[in-house]
Amino acid sequence: MAKIVVVEDDVYMREELLNLLEKSGYDTIGLSDFENAVSEIAAYFPDLILLDINLPFRSGFEICKELKAKQIGTVLVLTARDKLQDELHALDLGADDYLTKPCNMSRLLARIKNLLRRKEEQVQQGLLDGGGFLLDPNTFTIYVGNSSYLMPPNEGKILLALLKNSPKIVSKKELCIRLWGTEEFIDENALQVNFTRLRKTLREFGLEERIETVRGQGYRLKEQVRLMNKWKNTFNLLFPLTGFGLLHLCLFGLVLYIPCLVGLPGLFHKLCCLDNFCVIGRTCYSACYINQKT
Repeated sequence: MAKIVVVEDDVYMREELLNLLEKSGYDTIGLSDFENAVSEIAAYFPDLILLDINLPFRSGFEICKELKAKQIGTVLVLTARDKLQDELHALDLGADDYLTKPCNMSRLLARIKNLLRRKEEQVQQGLLDGGGFLLDPNTFTIYVGNSSYLMPPNEGKILLALLKNSPKIVSKKELCIRLWGTEEFIDENALQVNFTRLRKTLREFGLEERIETVRGQGYRLKEQVRLMNKWKNTFNLLFPLTGFGLLHLCLFGLVLYIPCLVGLPGLFHKLCCLDNFCVIGRTCYSACYINQKT
């Protein structure tokens, strides 16, 4: 679901736009802090920004210029200013489209759909697939679903090095050379600080677990499949299914687990003799569910 931030100081107009976009299936946020507009917008990782021009504290022109300089989202200017020079100025600053109010809502939705489709086509060109995310190796923009974020150069260089070598380990020496051109006179804490920042960025997308520290060797990017199958593999090592059958194991877990659910500890004790079997039953049942799902 695409995320759209509405930057409009007229409360009634803002609510009307938010309702329209939500009914059309978009994830929407209405901005109310116009003094720190750019930082507020960036915090939402939007796919598209509906931007008015006449705003308190800063004009929409200034906000548009800064957004495009930081490569934050696609900008559609929606304003009551209908002069050609205003439209040309906005487009010159990097705005992706320009509409004047009052605007036909069907036309607005069509323009939004077109801009998002165009962005999706651009995303598919020349990007590296990290399994769960895409990375632009030139701008260090990371794409997750319909969200994107322009990473600082050092974070981008680290992620790019890990991605290109995945799942192999990248040494600290190699990373220092990539970041600073040398490993001499570089404090190890400097590299650690950059990794901390990168992990914080990835946490916003639920990807922080993808980076693994290998003690004494360096770092690596875990493969997504490996993460998805972690619990399944662990269970198969502890409880191999060969010769027993998944269905039988599932039924065994249910037989042990149902008495606990219905509150019959006495019956359960008679059936199994040991209360600890309850733990085994729950484990078997849960693990069978995991195997079926994955």
